[in-house]
Amino acid sequence: MSPYKKEAMLFKTVIELDTQISNLTQRLSLNRFIEIGDDPNLTRDIESALFKIYSKIKSMEPYFDLNITPLSKANFYFALIKQVNDTIRYLQEIRKKDYGSRQHTRELLEKLSHCTDSLYEISDVMKINTGLVH
Repeated sequence: MSPYKKEAMLFKTVIELDTQISNLTQRLSLNRFIEIGDDPNLTRDIESALFKIYSKIKSMEPYFDLNITPLSKANFYFALIKQVNDTIRYLQEIRKKDYGSRQHTRELLEKLSHCTDSLYEISDVMKINTGLVH
């Protein structure tokens, strides 16, 4: 695969991930009365969206193969995976508590913000300027 096509596909994936995370964040932010953990259906929907995001991130793995990508660049990819995993685990912990709170919502939004930050770091290190899309 040519470097141009590889970068274009990575760019497309970063944009899709940014859109998915932003949509999830907006969905939670728009209703100031949402208490994550209160409605099991909402919690399940968010978890499902996070698993889709995780799957999309894993599709980027070939671009960060340590045989061709320096560890300094690949670490941003691994940080993004860690952030999404932490967010999924947090949501699963909330589900086990079986009660909702605004604190859960704030903490989940903060974790999603960390995911977005990690995604932007990937775009910066790979010379992708997602700022043009926003």
